[in-house]
Amino acid sequence: MATKKKLYHKRIVVDVLSEYPIPEHISLTDLESEMNEGEYVGTMEVKKDQEVTGRKAAKMVMEMGSDPTFFGMNEFGNVVEDNDAMEVEDELPF
Repeated sequence: MATKKKLYHKRIVVDVLSEYPIPEHISLTDLESEMNEGEYVGTMEVKKDQEVTGRKAAKMVMEMGSDPTFFGMNEFGNVVEDNDAMEVEDELPF
């Protein structure tokens, strides 16, 4: 039986107030700096903190625009051996 890969999922919500429009593509680092030392006020709250395994973990990785092999698993969420992962990497177009 295949071993299911386990990942940890955390969702953090950041609420920010500013007297000026907040840039659309501001980085989290810059946002934190503005909240701590700049002209923004805000809060951070953990909304979700869970373990995900197997197919659900692989699906979440793909929904985030990455490949399950990044975490050493296949598209079904099963742990892959190093040799198996190398075969997948060899098939990538880049």
